[in-house]
Amino acid sequence: MLQKITLTCLIFGSLGLRAQSLELYKASNTAGVYAVGYNPAMMADSRIGTMVSLGSFHVNTAPEAVFNPFVPSSKINLGLKGNAFKTSEITLLGPSFMKQLKRNAAFAISTHYRAIQTSKGNLPQLFSENLNLGTNQSFDGAYISRGLKEIAFSYAHPLAFNSHFLKIGATVKLASLYHSNDLQSIDLKNTGNVFNGSLVGNLSTTGQSFNWLNMVKSKSMGTGYDLGFVYEFRPKYLSYEYAMDGRKEYDPTQNKYLARLAVSITDIGGVKYSSFNQIGIYNSTFLNPNNLKEGVPTALQELNLSGEKLTEQKYLLPTRINILAEVKLGKKGWHLGTAYRSATKNTDTGLNQQSILAFFPRKEANDFEFSTPIIYNKTTKKLGLGFHLKLGALFFGTESLNYLFAKNAPSPSFYGGFSFNGFSKKIKDTDNDAVSNKKDKCPDIPGLWVFKGCPDTDADGIQNSEDKCPDHAGPKETQGCPDADGDGIFDNLDACPQVAGLARFNGCPDTDGDGLPDSEDDCPLKAGPEEFGGCPDTDGDGLIDSEDKCPEVAGSKLLGGCPDSDSDGIIDSEDNCPEVFGTLEHNGCPDTDGDGIIDKDDACPNLAGPANTKGCPDQDGDGIRDTDDACPSEKGSQELKGCPDTDGDKIPDYLDKCPTEAGIVEWQGCLLVTSFDSLSYLTPEQNSTFKLFLDELANHQLKEDLGQKVSQIIRTLPNPVKMIVKGNLYEKLVGDFGEKLKTLGIEVSKEEGLGGKNTIRIE
Repeated sequence: MLQKITLTCLIFGSLGLRAQSLELYKASNTAGVYAVGYNPAMMADSRIGTMVSLGSFHVNTAPEAVFNPFVPSSKINLGLKGNAFKTSEITLLGPSFMKQLKRNAAFAISTHYRAIQTSKGNLPQLFSENLNLGTNQSFDGAYISRGLKEIAFSYAHPLAFNSHFLKIGATVKLASLYHSNDLQSIDLKNTGNVFNGSLVGNLSTTGQSFNWLNMVKSKSMGTGYDLGFVYEFRPKYLSYEYAMDGRKEYDPTQNKYLARLAVSITDIGGVKYSSFNQIGIYNSTFLNPNNLKEGVPTALQELNLSGEKLTEQKYLLPTRINILAEVKLGKKGWHLGTAYRSATKNTDTGLNQQSILAFFPRKEANDFEFSTPIIYNKTTKKLGLGFHLKLGALFFGTESLNYLFAKNAPSPSFYGGFSFNGFSKKIKDTDNDAVSNKKDKCPDIPGLWVFKGCPDTDADGIQNSEDKCPDHAGPKETQGCPDADGDGIFDNLDACPQVAGLARFNGCPDTDGDGLPDSEDDCPLKAGPEEFGGCPDTDGDGLIDSEDKCPEVAGSKLLGGCPDSDSDGIIDSEDNCPEVFGTLEHNGCPDTDGDGIIDKDDACPNLAGPANTKGCPDQDGDGIRDTDDACPSEKGSQELKGCPDTDGDKIPDYLDKCPTEAGIVEWQGCLLVTSFDSLSYLTPEQNSTFKLFLDELANHQLKEDLGQKVSQIIRTLPNPVKMIVKGNLYEKLVGDFGEKLKTLGIEVSKEEGLGGKNTIRIE
């Protein structure tokens, strides 16, 4: 129970730490492998290309610190202003290596050792080399020391290459709690080298002192992590951009940001370890002062602590947050920034418990760096003025320069380191062809990335070593030689390089395919024989088509190459009768009968005739040609086939028995005129019937019913009815109506002497 109580007191009693540590030298763009413990992302795209660090240290001192072999350099006394200081906290970077990789990424392997001692009360005086034991001297208080070793693997990589630049980094650490002491005194007093009281401790060590060679060996191991990112505002990032090996690269020799913000979380994780809970009971116990003043752990042996082994415990790494903000001032390497480091949340560790805020101007160049930070410890309320200087591979400085001249200043601190550095360089490209020397197959001649740095002078996609015409662009099919017209003949052998042609004409065309190159062909677009200068004579008449008025038909040269089939001196195209010999007067057509009508339009080409009868004769001039005129010697009408009709009864005179008097066809052009006096012994109705009968007969028609009426009347007459016909109508009347009239009781006669009652005369 006592052991548990005292251990709890130890855990919450470690409040006497007075040192401060911000390590601003790790924030430089040339920090290289030193940056991994602060923010691993800062390695990426830094000014350091390769770094081999032989080591660095950062020491914070305190007047109450004592000699502890696990806290390197704690044996050294620093006397300043009447005070003696020993190392209270130290951070060592052992042999480490960093390499800048492709695309501005970076990788590092580093070794670290961190140790701290802190105390409360006057217990540490028990281990002081100036130990002066007095009567009834009390040694109340607590003492804590830690030693943490690490092997770290870090990687950083840019995520974006533009005006908003971001890079991230991570560190994986194999960590071991190399040393751990927790001591708490209970009523411990000295009376003449005789001690009374007790001392409670939790102890874990793997050796007698710190040794780099023991870094690999460890009985307890754990894993820790650091994570970081950096944002940089690069408004002129394009001015640092260049092409190399087919992709964009950025000049690593320059700081490209106008402002940057870096944030990291470090020491995430923990370490498992084994320790002893021990106790010393002193009841008038003699302790040799010569052994006590040898410091820790020799004093612990003299104190003769004893106890039992505990099971594994876990030591939590001192997780903290680091923030850096910085702006660039002008072009001469000046920067202005502020930084913050939070206190650790793991208060039992005794490491980096303070929250620290800093403001700093900084001048940076590859081989030189200078800074004077102002550092405020929020925990101790103390303000420190720092000094940082880098000269080539050596850097050193302090974060408490003002201790020399100011009151209430932080205890002295020092840091320094040495390394072999190779600054970042642009990728080597001797011939400046954007192909790195490592990949350039033609390193002394500018070329193209696609050909691994070998040239393609004519830019035809074929490198010069495989191009038969390296100075003139050409396709692969012609092994790089140009063939602008695509005729299979290289331009340097082509007499007509811009026009596709034939090999037989040295690449010149024969467009019409007539065996003459266009340059010698008077008609390059139309095939023709050589004797006509390559011009065609389509109709073969000895005249080239361009001079031939009738190029498709053979003709006479005298007629411009046009044919004259009938040889009448008129070309066929202008000859209305090209197959028949004619006269110019009639456009090449003949007029055999000389009547002024050409034969092809003359219905009677061998007989002269007027135009109105199409050249056929018309003796009577009635407009009807004789061959169609029934009366060719007498003028007539077309209706009567050229015969005259004197009386106009539509009956030609030669068929009209009464040519001078209009008649009807039925009576051969005559009129049948009857002369009949009304008979007194007939009734008016009967006379009217007779009159109708005679009218019908005059019109060459007799109706049956009317005839029957006339027959009835005649049978009532006392004397027979006689019809006397004068002239030449007798035969016609008898022929047409003789039998009918006889049936009706009318006697027809042509005797003029006859007469008497009931006589009808017909003229």
